[in-house]
Amino acid sequence: PAGQVLQARWSPESAAAFEVAGTRRTQRVPLREFEVEPVGMRPVLIGGPGASEWRDDKNWQWTHLSPDRPARWFPELPGTYRIALRVESLPSPEFAPWPTFAPAVNVATAIVMTGEVGDWGEPHDGLRARLVWSTGASSIDRTPIALQLENHAGEAKRYNYAGSTIARIPQPQHFTLLVDGVEWTQNERVPVVLRAVDSLAPHPVGQRRTIVTRPGFWSADGQTLGASAGRHRIALVFHFRPSVWDTRDTSIWHGEIRTGELEVNVPD
Repeated sequence: PAGQVLQARWSPESAAAFEVAGTRRTQRVPLREFEVEPVGMRPVLIGGPGASEWRDDKNWQWTHLSPDRPARWFPELPGTYRIALRVESLPSPEFAPWPTFAPAVNVATAIVMTGEVGDWGEPHDGLRARLVWSTGASSIDRTPIALQLENHAGEAKRYNYAGSTIARIPQPQHFTLLVDGVEWTQNERVPVVLRAVDSLAPHPVGQRRTIVTRPGFWSADGQTLGASAGRHRIALVFHFRPSVWDTRDTSIWHGEIRTGELEVNVPD
């Protein structure tokens, strides 16, 4: 949707041997089995994608998008993604024949992700934020939503976006759901897994960091957003105040930024 073109290849570790019976064989290859050249920062997933909802699967990210594996494609904006796949084969050796294609097989398809992208909020110390809201999920509380942070500070910035700290900022997420301008309370035991080596990882200049979660992790008066039928103005506020830092280190970002608002209809 943003006009970006990515080159990817089928991950060798995803390959599986099979025998071809006759002249036709169908093999389904999930998009996550394609590896790409590193583009931007890896997303932070608080849960994992399901068929029609955002699931509380804290292991999904490490299973499918682990930093220990080659980068995988993860779409971060709604819109139409057009995919062109070219299947090629080398001539088979005499001792182990395999199918060859002449000419190469070309397949084209597209997937559509539905959702809304909010406006960027006012920047602070070089960072700005926006909200991405998916549509078509089975419930409001399990709708995938994303906080996207972008760095235009002129230098890499660091902040502990999840993990443990003695700072007064609530853990483990450093952002809060705003409904009609009111900050809601984060529920306890939000399933976040973060490697220690990722704490205070630098956010490069010009790059975007996406953190995906769901609205059901926040509530007001014991009720989640799904119980509040009607139209609401939704935003997120990201904040970080480190426990201890060197004031001479300008790469440490701290403060508060808000996304632009999106109007969301919560059905009865």
